[in-house]
Amino acid sequence: MTNKPKEIVDIDAGDANNELFAVEYLEDIYKFYKIVENENRPHDYMNSQPEINEKMRAILTDWLVDLHTKFQLSPEALYLAT
Repeated sequence: MTNKPKEIVDIDAGDANNELFAVEYLEDIYKFYKIVENENRPHDYMNSQPEINEKMRAILTDWLVDLHTKFQLSPEALYLAT
């Protein structure tokens, strides 16, 4: 890969002088969420759903995408539904 990493923009820099934003804790909060991100990710969920198999899930997902397109829903709605 020859892609250079994107420049990281500090989106909280404008709030540094506002004590209500508690900017001094942001780095710790980001580190914490990065650590627990994998703990909350679903693991091997298909075994916990004996009433549905992979083929049925694929059909359901296709149906949800069709509905999303038909009703012109937001991308967030499709993301949450699948």
